[in-house]
Amino acid sequence: MSTIKSSGNLFPTHIKLILSCNWNDSKAMNHFIRFAREYSDDILGIDFYGDEDDCRKYWHDFAEYTKILNHYHIRYQANMASYQDLQLIDNVIQGLRIERISEPYNIILSSEHLENLCVKHGIHLVICPLSNAYTIANSKDNSYHLINYLQLESITFSIGSFSPFEYQQNLSTIYKNLFNQNENLFTCEQMQLLNENAIKISFANQQLKTELINLIRENYRNCYKQMILIQQFQQTTKKWQEEMCEIIDRNAQIAVEFAKKMHKEKLLRRINQSKQIEQRTEEEEETSYRN
Repeated sequence: MSTIKSSGNLFPTHIKLILSCNWNDSKAMNHFIRFAREYSDDILGIDFYGDEDDCRKYWHDFAEYTKILNHYHIRYQANMASYQDLQLIDNVIQGLRIERISEPYNIILSSEHLENLCVKHGIHLVICPLSNAYTIANSKDNSYHLINYLQLESITFSIGSFSPFEYQQNLSTIYKNLFNQNENLFTCEQMQLLNENAIKISFANQQLKTELINLIRENYRNCYKQMILIQQFQQTTKKWQEEMCEIIDRNAQIAVEFAKKMHKEKLLRRINQSKQIEQRTEEEEETSYRN
């Protein structure tokens, strides 16, 4: 399979393969070894998945295969979303040289294992905030949002879209939901960090990683410029609104003062008119009395 690059200002598209293998099908690794030999430039890694019981029974069977595949620079990741046995997870990661784990929520909920795997051994986490496993794990502790917790603990992680065709979800949908849930947390800077993390831990070669990170940073610079323009526009609009409110308040105050003045003058005229009428009446009565 050849590498394909798109034209124009779009990101370059490099087609590479990550093969999937169920824990109960270790014999499939023979085929993977053959593929790795024949398509050494196109196969990057293997994704292990399956039930926890199968993992416990069969993961040792993969050790010899992974030793052979290491000669072809094959890398490994595993999906362990519902696994309860944290020691099993540790053993598999170390035994098969796993670099990425998808949705290891029981690890995340255990601060000791989280620090051991992610901080000390540099294992990368991939999570999907729209998955059922994430929803269940996040509901176990209402004191924090799992993603917020990972950020506060400075844990390197990236966001992935699992089963996009089945659940009709993609990264745009996920990012939009995250932004709507917590606008202050998922800024342009945070989005850039998530994307760079995903590239850094990807199974691509270093040259491609550097190219993609440079493209991301270039695009986010435009994002920051737009944000600055939006902020300036918002500040100008806010200032204009404040000035307009001040003008309206001043005009309203002037109108009130003018109305009070007119009312006062009207009262004075009435008083004067009343006095004049009284005076004329008195004069007429006095004249009538004299006559």
